[in-house]
Amino acid sequence: MCEAAGRDSAKIYGMKPSKPRSIRTVALLSMLLAVAVTAFTQNTQNRPPVPVGPLPQTPRPQGGAGFVPALPCGPSVQNRLTALEQFQNGASLAEIQQQETRALACKVNLAVVEVIASGFGAAPGQEYETVSAATPGPSIGSGVIVTADGFIVTNRHVIKGAPKILVVLHMDGKPDEQVPAVLKGQDLNTDLAVLKIDRSGLPFLEFGRGSVRQGDTVYAFGSPHGVGISMTKGIISAPVRQVKEEDQLDYIQTDAAINRGNSGGALVDVNGKLVGINSFILSESGGNEGLNFAIPSDVVAYVYQQIRTNGYVIRGTIGITTRNLTPDLIRALKLPVQLGVYIEDVEPKGPAEDAGIQVGDIVVAYDGIPLDGRRSQDSALDLKRAISGRAKGQPIRLEVLQRGSTQAKTFNVLVNQTSPASSDDGPQLSTDSIVPQLGIYVLQISFNGAAQLGLRSHQGVMVAAKVQAMSAASSELENRDLITEVNGKPIANQEELQQALDRAEPDSPVALRVERDKRYLTILLNIN
Repeated sequence: MCEAAGRDSAKIYGMKPSKPRSIRTVALLSMLLAVAVTAFTQNTQNRPPVPVGPLPQTPRPQGGAGFVPALPCGPSVQNRLTALEQFQNGASLAEIQQQETRALACKVNLAVVEVIASGFGAAPGQEYETVSAATPGPSIGSGVIVTADGFIVTNRHVIKGAPKILVVLHMDGKPDEQVPAVLKGQDLNTDLAVLKIDRSGLPFLEFGRGSVRQGDTVYAFGSPHGVGISMTKGIISAPVRQVKEEDQLDYIQTDAAINRGNSGGALVDVNGKLVGINSFILSESGGNEGLNFAIPSDVVAYVYQQIRTNGYVIRGTIGITTRNLTPDLIRALKLPVQLGVYIEDVEPKGPAEDAGIQVGDIVVAYDGIPLDGRRSQDSALDLKRAISGRAKGQPIRLEVLQRGSTQAKTFNVLVNQTSPASSDDGPQLSTDSIVPQLGIYVLQISFNGAAQLGLRSHQGVMVAAKVQAMSAASSELENRDLITEVNGKPIANQEELQQALDRAEPDSPVALRVERDKRYLTILLNIN
């Protein structure tokens, strides 16, 4: 969708309609207006007045403390007249637009949920990917119901590592309901996750299938700062935007206000179709500054279907790492071309190496499609998408300039596929992994794990994260510290660590032998 959106936008803003087409458009509009006026003069007397202005007040449902009911969707919204019928009955364009916006809010609100990831989460201002401290309280984000039987899409960073996930359903005129959710799968490359709740007959949003264009009106729904489902309005600032070179996809940029807690919420068009999942903002202040980004719905739909079918996302791969050609790279390496994709790494014994592709080669086209920046502003991402969308065993034809050659060679490479492990989230923390005396979450390290991490010790317990406000003892420990001894006694797992701490004499310091950055340290702690 992203490439298509970029091309469509270029056409709209780069081409002027011909004069005959303008005449036909004016004529058509004139005919529609004449029909509307005729219908208005004939039928105004026979129709009831259209309800405009504020929605009718409905009794406030009684709920628990802090209960805020969902937006009431009364008959005036659900059974409203069409826009033409409202116009025929004397409603102004502003009043019609108001009614349509209210109807859209009623539809979307019920399909957007709050997602509560309990147990621990990133401390305020910290990212999950580089977590050094974990808070014991819940973190709150948003999600979107995409099927009537309870499949929900959200951001991976909302639920990453959480042992318990709850979803808050907002039913029309009823108290909010917290429902346990099961994580069906997650995808690191796109920061998406799929949840499932045990419910049926739920309101849900359909995926938008068309390309969004610059200037399109959109609405963002989510729970900013956990205050409840809110709605903001904006436009598509850019339909295709790559924020960082290493990004795995292009985002939709919008000025519809998004704040913390909106992650995983819905970005919808004027018809209430899902065009994106709100993901992140760029901000110097930490608040909304109009630079808000959503994952396009075609990417969301693909990841959702893959996770629902397989439990993870299968992608094609040929075993290469690429980057775009830049003026600095071309100048430094004295490359013979200005456009293309530079291969900076080739996986040993992978499909690309087997085909004869080498580090330093430049891919100038695939399957006859030039990588010249016309199809996509990001040629490396364009090539990556072309490969990842292929099934295992399917060929891709690459035209490659190799070192010392000015003539492109053609390579037919058979695509392999990523393994489930490449989509795995790694070791999961749980409340069972807390060592309360030290205020830390721990992971047991095996012999093989120690070798993979390049550790000097072959066994021990690693500090995975800290539990804030639980113990001051953890202040001396750092993330990735490997605890190997307690008071001179070796420990191999969490149980032995816990037993050693339990045996410590009251009001006496505890000596931990710790491996940090391949050096051994002795840390003295008072766990009381």
